[in-house]
Amino acid sequence: MQKQIDKIIENGIKTVIIFDACRYDYLYDIASPEYEVLKVDSNAYITKQYYRQNWANIEHKKWRLITAQIQALKAARRRNTFAKHYYIGKHSPAERTGWLEPSATFDKAVSLADKGIEYLIIHLIPPHLPYVTKEGIYFQSEVAKLPYSASYDNIAKWAGDDNDKWDEIRRQYKIQVEYVFSETLKYIDRLQKPLVITADHGELLGEIPDSSLKDTNIEWPVYGHKYKSEILKMVPWIEFS
Repeated sequence: MQKQIDKIIENGIKTVIIFDACRYDYLYDIASPEYEVLKVDSNAYITKQYYRQNWANIEHKKWRLITAQIQALKAARRRNTFAKHYYIGKHSPAERTGWLEPSATFDKAVSLADKGIEYLIIHLIPPHLPYVTKEGIYFQSEVAKLPYSASYDNIAKWAGDDNDKWDEIRRQYKIQVEYVFSETLKYIDRLQKPLVITADHGELLGEIPDSSLKDTNIEWPVYGHKYKSEILKMVPWIEFS
């Protein structure tokens, strides 16, 4: 399986769209056969590792990062990785309405592309928590009875060993992938090509990981990505030329 960063360089990609925590198999089921969905290795389990291990190199200084994902911003700034960063998000949980949707990030990216600026990394939040669709928000607040800021562990504990609840988690995750993909397609023609849709890492949806990223006990089933599992490195690649 080819490393994602190598493929970006080899194919001369000018726009990278990152779906945060997007699994290859879910996007494949949604997008194929209309789109060719390949599998690549993101070389990371979590966002900060993704930027540290793939983009912390002087040859990537020409790139600009646009994101509402605070971890992506922090990782890129810490390494002084890119030519410029554009943060679309809000720091306060109370303000987290509206800007989580992909449109806020894309609008900034399109404004840069319209000026002829190339080499943009557009890091979106979905399908990562918190869910942004109306159904996802309803699921968190009314079904799982969890706050908007609920963590992966909160949702996993809600599901426990109930298979039906885990099926509902997987269904909600798929809805987020469908949503971010459909929203992204609206902007493809307005961005510089070659362009790729990919991810920083995947997501565990009940699988058993190899180990924890930290020396902590693992409670199964697992939801999230703070673990070591090859599933997390398998991310999608949809290229537009």
